Amino acid sequence: MKARRILIRVDGDRTIGLGHIMRMRTLALALRENGAVVMAASREDSVGIKILAEAGLETCQLPQAPDAADLAAASQAFRPDLTIVDTLKTEEADLAALRGNGRMVVFDDWGAGLQTADAVINAIVFHWGRYRREDVRGRLCEGPDYMILSPDMIKAPRRAASAPVGRRLFIAFGGTDTRDLAARVPGILDRVPGPLEIRINLGPGAAGIENVRATADRSPHRITVLSGVPSLADEFVQADLVLCGGGNMLYELAALGVPAVALATEDHEIANIRYWSGIGSALDLGAWSALDEGRTVSTVAALLGDRERRSAMSAAGRKAVDGRGLERCLAVIDSLAA
Repeated sequence: MKARRILIRVDGDRTIGLGHIMRMRTLALALRENGAVVMAASREDSVGIKILAEAGLETCQLPQAPDAADLAAASQAFRPDLTIVDTLKTEEADLAALRGNGRMVVFDDWGAGLQTADAVINAIVFHWGRYRREDVRGRLCEGPDYMILSPDMIKAPRRAASAPVGRRLFIAFGGTDTRDLAARVPGILDRVPGPLEIRINLGPGAAGIENVRATADRSPHRITVLSGVPSLADEFVQADLVLCGGGNMLYELAALGVPAVALATEDHEIANIRYWSGIGSALDLGAWSALDEGRTVSTVAALLGDRERRSAMSAAGRKAVDGRGLERCLAVIDSLAA
């Protein structure tokens, strides 16, 4: 039987973050393992396309601002049987250029894909209120059940009950840390009673490592600055609490049963954090642009000292995310086979 040819259109850089790249990398590798021929099309000279290439995936470099003609050229050269698009709000001309003669799946879309794609998989966007379910033409799959987690997140041991007084804090603001919060937030935490063991992770697209190290050197806490961590899952499960942004990481932490305090680094993350705060696995620190230092200190200090609440947050997260999102997404894609 002829192997299916699957084109994945995805971007990731310091401006938009790397969450889409990371989950499409996981999906692409799984599709390839299942026998598909996969190519990822992403903007040239970006952190995202480097990550995809380093994973051993075939890549197509697009201009920094690709138009429909660029996308059509990539599609016509590869001749996909199925096209997957993970670029948030899609445009009709772009999707028409990419689709060719095959089927199409869009992820986290509230644009043209709602009307033109054969399947819409919205693990995050479903609670933003930007579309009506009844207006979606193709199959619609919503919610945390469809969040694609990396293999190490799925295989990592679920978090057990943590220490009576938490001392281990992990700080991570995504693959790019677009607001440079890794340099700012640790200084605020100097006022949290300690000493704490703080580990700060800088993703592959983060900048300003010198500023982060300078902040760490001045801290009364024991701070370790990390870069290129082999497994974030291992870091997560060793922490009593994680301080992070409001993106895909909240799904990973929920699956592992690790309580989180989250600070929105983009407008759309505000709704995402509120959702997980409602689930009970994370606490909401608001938006980065209105960062309340006193609230941050009091929230972190109180939660580190409250084992019962941290345990309840852990259980709420594990109940909400079972880690089978990749399996479900593969089933949706497989259902579109000709």
